[in-house]
Amino acid sequence: MDVLLDLAPHSADLSQLSDASSRYRFDEIFRDAGSQSRRARKSKLALLRQVDPELERALDPGETVRFVTWGIEHSSWDMVFMGLWMTWFNRRALIFTDRRVLMFDCRGTSRLRHLRFQVRYSAVRKARCRFGGSIRLWFANGRGTTWTGIPSKDRQSVATWLEGQGARATGPQGKEDLCTDCFAPQVGRPGFCPRCGQVFKTTRRAALLSFMLPGLGDLYLGHRVMGCLELLGVGLVWLSLILGALDPETEIGFAEAAVLFPLFMGIFHAIDALHTARMAGKGLYPARGKRVSVGVTASAPTLPSIDPRLVPTGLHSAAPNGGLGNALKWSALGLAVLAVSGATQLVELRRGSFERWEAECAAGDAKRCLNLGYIYRTGDGVPQDSVRGAALYTRACDLGSAHACRNLGYLYRNGLGVEADLDRARALYEFACDNDDGGGCNNLGILFRDGSGVEPDANRAQGFFRRGCELGDANACDHVAAF
Repeated sequence: MDVLLDLAPHSADLSQLSDASSRYRFDEIFRDAGSQSRRARKSKLALLRQVDPELERALDPGETVRFVTWGIEHSSWDMVFMGLWMTWFNRRALIFTDRRVLMFDCRGTSRLRHLRFQVRYSAVRKARCRFGGSIRLWFANGRGTTWTGIPSKDRQSVATWLEGQGARATGPQGKEDLCTDCFAPQVGRPGFCPRCGQVFKTTRRAALLSFMLPGLGDLYLGHRVMGCLELLGVGLVWLSLILGALDPETEIGFAEAAVLFPLFMGIFHAIDALHTARMAGKGLYPARGKRVSVGVTASAPTLPSIDPRLVPTGLHSAAPNGGLGNALKWSALGLAVLAVSGATQLVELRRGSFERWEAECAAGDAKRCLNLGYIYRTGDGVPQDSVRGAALYTRACDLGSAHACRNLGYLYRNGLGVEADLDRARALYEFACDNDDGGGCNNLGILFRDGSGVEPDANRAQGFFRRGCELGDANACDHVAAF
């Protein structure tokens, strides 16, 4: 934990401090401490202490925290279907750094939960404080988000801070999901993090569990309170239906029950499955303790696909012949086959991918050479060998991989596995940039910004940064914003 944060008993003790070595600007975080209630200051201090271990891993070198608060991510869909539950599940700790806004899923003001997000200032096109105290952000990608429930003393500070960042909208990103382990931004809905291998829970499985029995999907996602309440509610409903069907005094016969039960399951269970899918789609829920081995540079390997038709086929083919019981039996068998198939394919991936990549690289596959170069360069599962990594990057670059040329340029710039050569690094970066590699443009811009092997040229540097940002490189977008 940050030393000053750990030692200071009260926020007032921190408001007068400013330590260049700290990741917090306490003089700004508690700048308006005098106008805030004692309870609000105490809550902010508790929030900082709670998120400090996360920020130690999440912040980039030199990145500092300038302001903290909390709020609720407003959604009209959630308001309609969740009501007051929205204020529970959509509460976020908002951490404003000098580069971005980090959003941590939390309960109350200091209890962190599953999800992590970020919004780069370079992605914000406009920010406004609206009627009713909400703050609306519009992103460059056409989307946006609304924060409500921010303490009244902080609302104007948040809006002013965002406006002070210039609302430059130089990048294509909006709100980005972060890996909960390594905090790398994730694109789309990956099954695992390409950088660290952290496995994420899937929307499909959460929805399927809720369709089978409402509440199971929420328990799978880690929402224990909602899951238990749903299980209790659906259990009571099913119990009343079954007892009503068995009661001889009722007029519900077997034929009516055979229609009523599937109808109830098809409507009520399907609605809950859709709601669970909505919850699962809010972010990337980590599967605790589950990882896959990955070569993390671009073009990371993916798991072999598993045929999802195993379960539907069992259910569809069994129902006409053996009834619902036989269908459930075959569906359970299909799920078991699905799980065993997935586990078998995962073991096979770990066992055989390395040898296969070696052969494919030798046969002229640039992507495999690139991944192998990264593995040897970083020592991911093999003894680290920068010389071997550089040789593989060279082969991939010769085969036309712009990304490999960029990585090789980095090695030449820093003398890793090869003799340092800034001219060679610049040439490799230029080739990568000319072939639409945003990272190569970004690295080339850094050379001209810092005057590394070239005459410093801020205009050329900015041009390369803009080119890299247009190609989707987040670091280049941050450099554009810095200008």
